[in-house]
Amino acid sequence: MPKKLPYVDESEKARARRKSVKRAEYFVLRSRRLVSARRRLQHLSRLVHLTESSVERRLIFVLRIKGRQNMHPKVKKILNLLRLRYENSGVFLNTDKATLRMLAAAQRFITWGHPNLRSVRELIYKRAAVVVNGKRLQLSDNRTIEDSLGSYNIVCIEDLIHEIFTIGPHFKIVNNFVLPFRLSKPSGGWTKKKSSFSHGGDFGDRKEAINDLLRLMV
Repeated sequence: MPKKLPYVDESEKARARRKSVKRAEYFVLRSRRLVSARRRLQHLSRLVHLTESSVERRLIFVLRIKGRQNMHPKVKKILNLLRLRYENSGVFLNTDKATLRMLAAAQRFITWGHPNLRSVRELIYKRAAVVVNGKRLQLSDNRTIEDSLGSYNIVCIEDLIHEIFTIGPHFKIVNNFVLPFRLSKPSGGWTKKKSSFSHGGDFGDRKEAINDLLRLMV
């Protein structure tokens, strides 16, 4: 006698088909987004190659404004290199050619601009943190700086601020000594992540306007 097949409700079959179609649509959409991101990266790479000869060496502060959704693997790698692993984290950078290329490739996930001395001082005094004995600690005393950077004639917070703001000869060492800044989300959050700052949105180059944003986040 032939084996009787288990009964399957037609509504269950319909739900299964819809779920399968929905899953397929998700992967198609995700694939299209990754292809689009790859093409955008290639275009930006060519654009930066044409303009990088005129790069001006200036201090910038870079903020991550988005999570990992729809992020191309290359962008993720860039953000890790920049130490921007979390939303609302920020770092100081020097605008050399390599930095310019990375900013262009990851621009939809970050915003940046030129901090003034007031912004640099407030970031260091209010938000700077370092690693001491394997622990993250607020940078609050000169002894920690002298112990770590004294060999570079940087012995206090004001020396550290000067080295960063002027992009001094030991900028890279001093900048790596300070952990990425953890800032507060601006009031109302990031509401225009899909548009560039030049078009009224959140991402991209803000130039000196970065200082207005930092007033809200430090």
